[in-house]
Amino acid sequence: MKKTKNLKKRIRRIEARLQKGAKKLAKLKRKLEAAETVAATKTKRKPVALYERAARTSDASARIHEKKQPLATQPQVKSAASVKEPSAAKKPKRKLNLT
Repeated sequence: MKKTKNLKKRIRRIEARLQKGAKKLAKLKRKLEAAETVAATKTKRKPVALYERAARTSDASARIHEKKQPLATQPQVKSAASVKEPSAAKKPKRKLNLT
């Protein structure tokens, strides 16, 4: 059998570990509850935000349609950013000489 001193140590360590586990569990539960409340408030606000966004986009899309011209009449011009110059040739990787 093991000595009582060692058994007491092991018991103390296991109790400490269980206590830490309980603390972690409580912390995670609090985080979960906070996340659920945030999600609930978002879902409450969502219908109102969707209605407002739809109202804004319908006004904006009406303005865009007024400004648009047929694509066939517009000449296609490439911007300077989209035209790439050929990059300099990269040096090939050298193999290490391990002999």
